[in-house]
Amino acid sequence: MVLVMPASLIAPEASELAAATEKVLASNLFRASPALAKLLGYLSENNGDRLSEYAIAIDGLGRKTDFNPAAESTVRVQIKRLRERLDAFYAGEGKDETVQIHIPMGGHQLALRSHHPEPRQGVLPVAEPALQGPMPVSAARRAWAHPFYYIWIPVCVAALLAPWGLRLSSTKWADVRSNGLAGVWSDLFHDNHSARIIIPSPVFFSWKNASGDRLMVRDTEVNSYSDLGKSEKLTAISSHLGKPDLVQAYTVAPDTFASFKLLQYLNHHGVDVIASPDGDPLTVSQTGESVILIGTSHTLAPYSMYFKDLGFAMDSASGTVTNLKPLGGESKTYSVVQESPERKLSPAIIAVTPLAGMKARMLIVLSSFDTTGAIEFLTSSAGIKELDAARAKAKAEGYFAAVVETETKDDATLHTSVVAVHDLGASR
Repeated sequence: MVLVMPASLIAPEASELAAATEKVLASNLFRASPALAKLLGYLSENNGDRLSEYAIAIDGLGRKTDFNPAAESTVRVQIKRLRERLDAFYAGEGKDETVQIHIPMGGHQLALRSHHPEPRQGVLPVAEPALQGPMPVSAARRAWAHPFYYIWIPVCVAALLAPWGLRLSSTKWADVRSNGLAGVWSDLFHDNHSARIIIPSPVFFSWKNASGDRLMVRDTEVNSYSDLGKSEKLTAISSHLGKPDLVQAYTVAPDTFASFKLLQYLNHHGVDVIASPDGDPLTVSQTGESVILIGTSHTLAPYSMYFKDLGFAMDSASGTVTNLKPLGGESKTYSVVQESPERKLSPAIIAVTPLAGMKARMLIVLSSFDTTGAIEFLTSSAGIKELDAARAKAKAEGYFAAVVETETKDDATLHTSVVAVHDLGASR
C-alpha cells in the first residue's frame, strides 16, 4: 500500500526555528541567563535528533562525562526552567512575535506555534474560521479503515506526541501494588519503578521540487531507507523526482490512541511512565525502565529482532499469526477474518520477555491491524483475569507469549479472548 502525505502537514523548516531562536537569544531575559541560552541554542541546532539526556547534559549543559541520567535530574530540571523562561519571554519582550518556540511537556524537542497578538486600538481583527474540535476516537478508528485517512490521522495525533515524549507520573512505586496493579503488569514491573512506551514512527519518503513543494509517500512494506529499491512504486517515483529524503516524524493513529489509554491506566496505578516515538529497548532498559513496544506488524518491523523467540510469528502482509510450536488443541495459524461487512476478527501477540543481558523486562503488543483492542484487553480487570487464568493453565507464570483475538464491529471492540499461551521460561 502506497500512501501520500499533503505538504501542509510537514514539520517546520530548520531555518524557521533558527530565526525564532536568534530572536530569543538576543533578548535581555536570555542574556541574563547564559546557561539556559546555551541549552536553547544546543536544542535548536539539534532539533529533530534523538538526543539522550546524557548528550544534553554533556553537550548542552557542559556537565562532566561521568554524568548519570538515571541518578540525576539535572536535564529535566533545566528543561523545565527553559520552558518557563520561554513563556516569560513571550509574555514580555517577545509578546508581538507571531512564531514562538514551545517545549511540549514531557520532552525536550522544540516546536513552533503561531501567535496572533492582540489587535491595537482602532484596528479591526480579521475574522478567523471556527476551529473544529478534536476527532473522537471512534471516528478516527472508522477512518483508519480507509487508506486515505491513514495519512491525516497519524499526523494530527502525532502533533500531540511526536517527535517529543509525553510523561505522566503521580504516586510513588511503593503504592503500585496497593493500587491494584496485578497480573501481567505486576510481573512486568517486578523490579522497575518506571516504564517507557515506545511508539514506532513509520518511514516516509519525501521529495521537494524547485518551488519548494513537498511530496511525501509511504509504502507500508518498506520500513528502512535501504529497502527503497524493493518497492516498484517508490522506485518509479524516484526515477522521475530523484533521490528522496527519509522522514520519520509521525506516529500512527491506533498506536497513539492505544498508548494514551495505556499511559492513563499505568499512571492511575502509580507508574512513572513516558511515551516516545522510537527508541532502542536495550538502551532504554539501562535507565532502569521497563519497556513497552506497541504497534502493528508494519510499524514494528524495525523491532522484529525482539520477536524471533516468541514461538509465534506474524506475517506483515496478511496479519496472520503462525504458531511455530502448536501445543495440544492449539491452531497452527490465526488469521484476520472478515466475518461480515461490519465485523472483523483480528489476532494480536502479547508477550513479556527479558531483555538480553538486562534485568529489565519488555512487554510486546504486536497487532495485526489495530492495537486498540489488545490494549483495552490488557487494561480491563476481566482481560487481566482471563490472561492470568490462561497463563496458569499453560503453566506460563513467568515470561510468556500469548495470542489473543479481538472481534470488532464498526468502530467498537466487542470482545477479546486468549486463544494460545506459550511459556518462555522463569522470570525470577
